[in-house]
Amino acid sequence: MGRLITNSPKPVVRVKVAQTNYKGILALALAVQSGLTNHAGFYPSPQPPLVTLGSDIIALQAAIAALGTKFNKGGSYHVTTAKNTALAVYNDLTALAAYVQSIVSASNSASLQKVQIAWTGFATKSKKSKVPVMQFVRNVHQSNNKQFPVTLRRVAWRRSLGLFNGVRAKAYNIYALNGVNPIPVFITSTTKTNYLVPSTHAGAAVTKVLIKPVNAAGEGNGFTINVKG
Repeated sequence: MGRLITNSPKPVVRVKVAQTNYKGILALALAVQSGLTNHAGFYPSPQPPLVTLGSDIIALQAAIAALGTKFNKGGSYHVTTAKNTALAVYNDLTALAAYVQSIVSASNSASLQKVQIAWTGFATKSKKSKVPVMQFVRNVHQSNNKQFPVTLRRVAWRRSLGLFNGVRAKAYNIYALNGVNPIPVFITSTTKTNYLVPSTHAGAAVTKVLIKPVNAAGEGNGFTINVKG
């Protein structure tokens, strides 16, 4: 069985706060500290260590308290201290964001990566692909032939229309459907424009096949065909 290919744009971990927003930096740091602590099994070795982040958080909390309010700020010493401690925490967050990115990059699923990043308290930004999404495959048909076993049905198709600037399908994801469970079940991925469909898959009869072309933009529009035999 081939691996499911999606090529969905992968999310990027973001430190979504301005360096001048001291309270925002503190709030994000507390959220990240909590998230990484609660998911230590998945993020076992944060860099910098959470002990370092915790110490810097305490320093920033004290600096913000000493700085005072917008209309009652402390002296220049307090302003400088707040700026430096906020920068230290911001740098911690930047390094931790890179660490989180390195851990989640092991997953092939963009949606799963988003969940794993959300555990940490960080925000995400998806890289947008400039490649257009693939359209439906064409001329999809079933051809029965005595050379194939009776348990296999050959389905063939032609590549999508509307291809330009060298955009081509990297592969085609094949899904099975049946009358009992209408939710598509992934079978395999192929680079060919034909596939021998099994009569059963995952313990259920295959009565329909969904074909989705894949390129750098991810899965394209799917085409469903009834399979007989």
